[in-house]
Amino acid sequence: MANQLENESSLYLKQHKDNPVNWLPWSQDAFDLAKKENKPIFLSIGYSACHWCHVMAHECFEDKDVAKLMNENFINIKVDKEERPDIDQIYQTAHFIFSRRPGGWPLSVFLTPDQEPYYIGTYFPKISKHNLPGLPELIQRLSQFYKDEKDLLINQTKKLKEIIKSMEPLKVESITINKKIIDDAILSMSTNFDEINGGFGSSPKFPNEPMLRFLVEQQTPKTNKIVKLSLEKILYKGLFDHIEGGFYRYCVDTDWTIPHYEKMLYNTGQLVELYSYYYQDNQDKKIKDSINLTINWLIGQMKSKEGGFYASLDADSINKSDILEEGAYYNWSLDELKKKLTFEEFSELSKWFELEGTPNFEGKLWHLNLKEFDGIGKCNEIKKKLNKIRQSRIKPGLDKKIITSWNSLLLKSLLVAGDIFNEPDWIELAQKSIDFIYENLYQTKKLKLIYINGKPMLNAYLDDYTFLLDALIHSIEIKYREKDLIFAIELGNILKENFQSEEGAYYFTEHSHEKLFDRQMIAEDNAIPSGNGLACLALQKLSEITSNLTFSESAEKAMLNWNSRVENNAHSYPSLLRAYSFYLGKKSIIFIRGTKKEIEKWKDITHKKIRNKSIVIFLFEGEQIDLLSKNRPYKKGGVAYLCINHSCLPPIYSAKELLSYFDC
Repeated sequence: MANQLENESSLYLKQHKDNPVNWLPWSQDAFDLAKKENKPIFLSIGYSACHWCHVMAHECFEDKDVAKLMNENFINIKVDKEERPDIDQIYQTAHFIFSRRPGGWPLSVFLTPDQEPYYIGTYFPKISKHNLPGLPELIQRLSQFYKDEKDLLINQTKKLKEIIKSMEPLKVESITINKKIIDDAILSMSTNFDEINGGFGSSPKFPNEPMLRFLVEQQTPKTNKIVKLSLEKILYKGLFDHIEGGFYRYCVDTDWTIPHYEKMLYNTGQLVELYSYYYQDNQDKKIKDSINLTINWLIGQMKSKEGGFYASLDADSINKSDILEEGAYYNWSLDELKKKLTFEEFSELSKWFELEGTPNFEGKLWHLNLKEFDGIGKCNEIKKKLNKIRQSRIKPGLDKKIITSWNSLLLKSLLVAGDIFNEPDWIELAQKSIDFIYENLYQTKKLKLIYINGKPMLNAYLDDYTFLLDALIHSIEIKYREKDLIFAIELGNILKENFQSEEGAYYFTEHSHEKLFDRQMIAEDNAIPSGNGLACLALQKLSEITSNLTFSESAEKAMLNWNSRVENNAHSYPSLLRAYSFYLGKKSIIFIRGTKKEIEKWKDITHKKIRNKSIVIFLFEGEQIDLLSKNRPYKKGGVAYLCINHSCLPPIYSAKELLSYFDC
């Protein structure tokens, strides 16, 4: 059977359509073929922007001799992890169990025809090097192992399933998470904090956005120090694109100098939100300038004409020698800078950017890093000139998948940024994106995972429902629209009915999903927030807004299920910690009703002081507010209705009185 990837929608799969490997997409037909031919399966999981996926493809999958070995000994399946995160998560978990270390991409999995993994790694070269076996050597060994060691395979699979079963959360009778456990989690996070460079751990260095998001809310001297150093270092060093805006996925070093050049929608989205909250506290114009640059880049380069945002830009692009090279689009030689800029421009650029000594990218090229945080906002006209030069280069590949969960993270950040920076156009853009998702990715009360080539595809997962619900709640707070509340209620009901386990935790897949080797319940945060964590937080907030206790009961049932896990290793669950913090805190919600002019007056006085202390919803006279206006009549001058811990106070007729309830 020849390579079957040509007609697939995934850009990643299409990148492999001309390989001599007889790739098949994931399907029951592929597993039936493996059983018929009594062959094991080689499963390769990656994504289009992944540099090391490309390296392995060039070394191995494009090589006719390697492909011949693969075709003779295995049924070969290629999976885009962005289209099938359920499959990826199952085998990333198995990789961790086998090797006791995290996996990554490409993920290389050797399976039985019953989807049972018996050997897993990540990148494998053609010829053994760096303590890694060569793929041809592995193919022959693991093919023979499958033929000769069936009993061993059966026992290994049994043990693997037992370990996976033991990892499931255990339900407790009551929630025992308390402020001390949350404080201990902060202490644990701080022990891994890099006091010199910011961030956590050493190389490779990821922003760890969910952890920073949790810490931003804590507002203690310790957490403020971690947030300040981390966000400032990230912004003036190499993780930020100083020319066009946007953030790279991670850095390969400890001090944020050289990134891994792929740009992913999900991390830029989360960082826009983080910097917006950071700006709220310090009002530093340098932050606003950087976020403005980033949002302009998102609109100009990543937004589809339909209304959603594309998934990613590749790490690799074609260099001047017509060779595919990591970072080629972004980096500069000293000669090019001196030729394209005037003497005065180059001198000014060198004053603020690191351009002395040996070039920082492989000793040949410069990746632009500012020397200090105060350099942000300098050399703007020179940077515009460099951007014009950059636009003449061959751009990295753009993956045009519009992914529901990633778009939801981004549009939430646009809402937050629009509110904090007072940019109504960003709020409007976010709400138009919500409308795009509702109109194109929500069909017969079910979300779809991706939109590509004008079509919605694949059933959505927990993250899609949860991240969108979280974004809708932000939209309801920032600029109320009745249709957003109706949509949020529908999503909340789907989470309860289609994802929640009997014990309480939420599965990653719906109850009707295809049967796989395992059905995952995941609460740890990774590069994106935990779906379980944000579900517990968003459902509690939805309960407060709607006075529907079934939403908070669902969240509390899940928090009971995760309680022991969080209690024993709290720092690994920052999104769940946010949910527990909300559960433990004083719950308050404010509905402020008035004309647009009246509400703007209330907002000017109160909003900055109580934004982070309560859910606040503004109900504008003359707009559709039927669901929330009942028993909350309008009074000239505006009126606030405050409820604390499900007990509602008499109407409040002045902003000053409202502030008094929050010690402001």
